[in-house]
Parts: sequence; structure tokens; C-alpha cells
Amino acid sequence: MPRTADKVAAAAGVSRETVKRAGEYAENVDRIASTAGPKARNAILSGAVKMTREQVPTRTRGSWRRLFTEIDVLRAREAAGAADRGDGSVR
Repeated sequence: MPRTADKVAAAAGVSRETVKRAGEYAENVDRIASTAGPKARNAILSGAVKMTREQVPTRTRGSWRRLFTEIDVLRAREAAGAADRGDGSVR
């Protein structure tokens, strides 16, 4: 009986290993988001915070601080943009 990774790989036209790596990446991004909040997830997945798939699970304490600083900068930019629009929304 094929495993789930095999089924997803066949459907997507990629290797089983690619599916497993993508799953690990998603778990690591979720772990970051559980600590730093959903804005961290959005920042990573949108590319606003430059981080490769390999860098996500290997963050050191110092690099976590840098990530959080980058996220704070993004939040400040969003807040400034909402203030400029005067509607309180964040796009």
C-alpha cells in the first residue's frame, strides 16, 4: 500500500523526498509561527524575510533575535502604511 508521501509525490509529479522536505519545512515554519506569531509565517512564506529552506530549522538564538527584529520592522511598516491610508487597515 503506497504511503501518503508517495501518493502526494505521484499527484504532484515530484519525488517522495521532495514531499518529505516540503513537509519538514512546513512544520518548521509552523513552529516559528507558534513562537513569533502568524506574521512571522507570512513574512517567511512571502519572502519578506529572506530565509532558505535549509536555514529555517537551523536558526540559532542570535538569528532568532534577528528574525524577530525583521518581523518587528515589517509590522512597523504595515502600521505606518495603515496610518498613511487613515483607515486602520493593513494590506
